Amino acid sequence: MKKRDHAGLPPARMGGAPETREQESYDAERSQAFVRIVFVPILAVYIWVVAWLDNAATSYANGFAGYYFAYVPVSWLLLWWVVYKPVVYKPRRLVSMGCDYLAFFSAMSIGGAALLPLYAALLWVTVGNGLRFGPRYLILATAMALVTIALSSYFNAYWRENPYVALTLVMTTILVPAYIYALLQRVYEAYDAAHEANLAKSRFLAQASHDLRQPIHAISLFTACLRDTGLDREQKQMVENIDRSLHSVSGLFRSLLDISTLDSGKVTPHFEVVAVQDIVDEVLTQNANRAEWSQTTFKLVRTRLHVRTDAALLTTILQTSFPMR
Repeated sequence: MKKRDHAGLPPARMGGAPETREQESYDAERSQAFVRIVFVPILAVYIWVVAWLDNAATSYANGFAGYYFAYVPVSWLLLWWVVYKPVVYKPRRLVSMGCDYLAFFSAMSIGGAALLPLYAALLWVTVGNGLRFGPRYLILATAMALVTIALSSYFNAYWRENPYVALTLVMTTILVPAYIYALLQRVYEAYDAAHEANLAKSRFLAQASHDLRQPIHAISLFTACLRDTGLDREQKQMVENIDRSLHSVSGLFRSLLDISTLDSGKVTPHFEVVAVQDIVDEVLTQNANRAEWSQTTFKLVRTRLHVRTDAALLTTILQTSFPMR
């Protein structure tokens, strides 16, 4: 498999420029920080309820105090770090993962069966790291989860007395991420195939547009020469029709080339103030012959509006979305 970016699952958003992929990876990290802010107090309340139901045993009380007074501020600090430095920063991710699993250890090592449901959150965080940031983070998170379970089993008397419970958690921690990892690889393979097909389409459009422009340019030269041969009025009108048709076909090929350029992500817009009516008139002129052939009637509401846009890109959008067949 190819070495990929750590941006998690590769849907359509993974395409495009590296800056876009990095921004989306940062967005995943920021959303994780917000989830942590919501999740930590809920987990703290659950631990407090368990401690209260068990008559606030000393081990529960100390563990809860350490969890609440350390991890809650840390969660806000991690969120501030993400907002303050809005870039993909791997050391911050590692610190965040370490804090998460340390918090799970501090909670899971102090209680008995009542705190076993925390394992569901542990598994959720482990899988979430893989889905957000990629397979290598999934492997690292799985290793951290296994270390958390091992340390919790060593310090927790209930887990030592019930080794099959710990063994079940260990097997689940290995099997579920392994299955997710296999699914991620299949998704990456499908994404690679779709991406290659899209690039092949773009290359074909660019090559076809370039090659077909040459004979069209030659035909334009021939019609120009034909216009100077003493034609009568009807013949000149036919030559004018041919010129308009060639202009329309040339515009279509230019649109194909623009589409291939858009797919490659190499377009740099050039903004300027343009009249909307001028662009619409240009599109209508390019499609006049097609309208005549298909017996289509244009209906247009004229406007004096001006917009700041890239005139060529806006023309391409209107041309490629033209409803006439």
